[in-house]
Amino acid sequence: MKSSKSKKVSRREFLKSVAVATGALAAGPLLAACAPAAVPTPTPTTAKPTPVAVAPTPTPTTAPPTATPTPKIGPVTILSKGGSYQEAQRKAYFQPFEKETGIKVIEAEGVDLAKIKAMVESKNVEVDVIDADASLLYALKKANLVEKIDPSKIDKADLDSVDPKMLDPYAVPHIVYSAILCYRTDVFPTGKHPKSWAEVWDVKKFPGKRTFPSGERGSLPPLEFALLADGIPVDKLYPIDIDRAFKKIDEIKKDIVWAHTSAQLMQFYVDKEAVVGQGWDGRVGALKKQGAPLEIEWNQGRLMLDYFVIPKGAKNYEGAMRFLAYIAKGKPQADLVKIIPYGPTNKRAYDYIDAAVARTLTSYPDNVKNQFIYDAVWWGENLQKVVEKWNEWKLR
Repeated sequence: MKSSKSKKVSRREFLKSVAVATGALAAGPLLAACAPAAVPTPTPTTAKPTPVAVAPTPTPTTAPPTATPTPKIGPVTILSKGGSYQEAQRKAYFQPFEKETGIKVIEAEGVDLAKIKAMVESKNVEVDVIDADASLLYALKKANLVEKIDPSKIDKADLDSVDPKMLDPYAVPHIVYSAILCYRTDVFPTGKHPKSWAEVWDVKKFPGKRTFPSGERGSLPPLEFALLADGIPVDKLYPIDIDRAFKKIDEIKKDIVWAHTSAQLMQFYVDKEAVVGQGWDGRVGALKKQGAPLEIEWNQGRLMLDYFVIPKGAKNYEGAMRFLAYIAKGKPQADLVKIIPYGPTNKRAYDYIDAAVARTLTSYPDNVKNQFIYDAVWWGENLQKVVEKWNEWKLR
């Protein structure tokens, strides 16, 4: 763990109901033209916020009572995903939050369902806030591993500025992003690059190493991309035919460099260990700013949503809620966009984002229209099974 100051320290039917706007945006703030559905809450779930002690009211006296000092809130430990993404969070979220509230942030890396489950069940919860995608959120709720958030601690105007389909009683959404087709422009000039996953699978026409997440530490194996490469229509992806996906990946297994973290995934492109494959839109954007010869193909991208959650039994629920209320605001989300271009969830963030920058975001209509919304429910229910089978497959 490290301090942010130091840098080192239903189911298918449900998702079909999600409407993705693809028309032009109205003038003024740009509304994200995607609305991933709020993650359904598995039943039963009885998690309640850890009660916060309230200082007693002083007994009246003849002289005006001395104001009771607000109890000092201890450090908040935040578990995130490392790399340029967490560096951006440090600058846009963690450090400004510390400055505004006086509450210290301690950072941790490596979001993993099994580790979170072990912490909660052992009643030794070492973190107060976790960055979780929608499928992980579903799995955490199903296993009763997260606390409900206290909406009274969040500015109502901020909650009202989020698409209702993104809201969840156990989490606060903060970014819209995509797993996209990424390629090196010095190998495949734009226009002559792979434009679909089927072309990524064509190693003769587009030679070179591919890279995908290894399926570890909560990352999703590229099952949907394999099925798209095999000709499955987007609207028939779920439920995923796991065996068919594995068989398709077998075709290019020897051409894949597996990334154990999201940061490593992108580093493979920078080091030219891979020239095409999966990327994360925001991380690609950040690397392009640094001069990396990378580009995004939005076609057949997997549209996703990230939340911050409070694990059940967190030692600093009050501090965690203060942090969630802070990142629910438009300004911090806009500040994140300026560092790493992921789409914000609070519409008011667009008041602080240049229109030219908005056009580069996942949530912009021209970028979102050819993407698909991943099925968080399917992944939440099947993630562990897929990962176990995936690990066996990789050893073959």
